[in-house]
Amino acid sequence: MFFGKERADGTPVIAGAFVAINIAGSTPTKTMTFAGDVANTVAGILLPAAANVVQGQTLQLPATLQPFGVEAAMTWSSATTAKVTVNSSGVVTGVATGSSVVTVTAAGQTATCTVTCVAAT
Repeated sequence: MFFGKERADGTPVIAGAFVAINIAGSTPTKTMTFAGDVANTVAGILLPAAANVVQGQTLQLPATLQPFGVEAAMTWSSATTAKVTVNSSGVVTGVATGSSVVTVTAAGQTATCTVTCVAAT
């Protein structure tokens, strides 16, 4: 038997139990149960592997949590802030020509994007 319910914001929480019945059909022989917020578990983060930003300009990196619809706080960082910075919303700024690895983390999952700052023309 599986059943669902909703959190106050309307998103689902799934809980359930499985009972295996012996051949006679009258006695449960094994029971597995689970309960929890499986609908709000981050399985991964989709982020482009590479992006370019013009020096002095900004670019929003499009990070998407998986599965679709899951929500979690994201933390952003840049390995080389002398080349590329990133704010708490994933907006990168080209500081000086060169590259930096930008990392986003959410609920224990991590993704990276190599951002290259190119000279303005």
